[in-house]
Amino acid sequence: MRHISLAAALTAAAATAATVPLPAGAAPDTEVFVVSTQFWDGPSPVVAATGPFAGCTSVQELDGAQAIQTGPNSVLFVGTKELDCADGTVTIAYEATINTRSGRKTFGTWSVVDSTLDGVAFGGGRLTGDAARCELLPGAEGCILDTFTGSVGG
Repeated sequence: MRHISLAAALTAAAATAATVPLPAGAAPDTEVFVVSTQFWDGPSPVVAATGPFAGCTSVQELDGAQAIQTGPNSVLFVGTKELDCADGTVTIAYEATINTRSGRKTFGTWSVVDSTLDGVAFGGGRLTGDAARCELLPGAEGCILDTFTGSVGG
């Protein structure tokens, strides 16, 4: 499998569906938080959040995302992100797939792997990204608007 740059693959763009396991009793498609993921070395802004994530302001990629070419036109992104919130932090694991011939969207899943934020001990859901809807900030090489849906608890 060939590794490619995250910016190159996301700029090329997206669309393959993933099976999404939700926690027991989770309401599907409940918006949890939205991030304007910027391709740069630094945190990206949280642009919308609900529930326990309402006080979250930024997201930082931990250890860099891996971009793994899984087919001639598909790339799998795997990584962890840390949300910085007013009352704690939340670390999530994610994986998302892009089909570079189909558009500018990614589809995948996410789950909570560690948290100091009240009300967020477990959870996860769907992750969708749309490179056509993000606002490119000065200094970034690209961006994608990532929407995390699902549920959390604890």
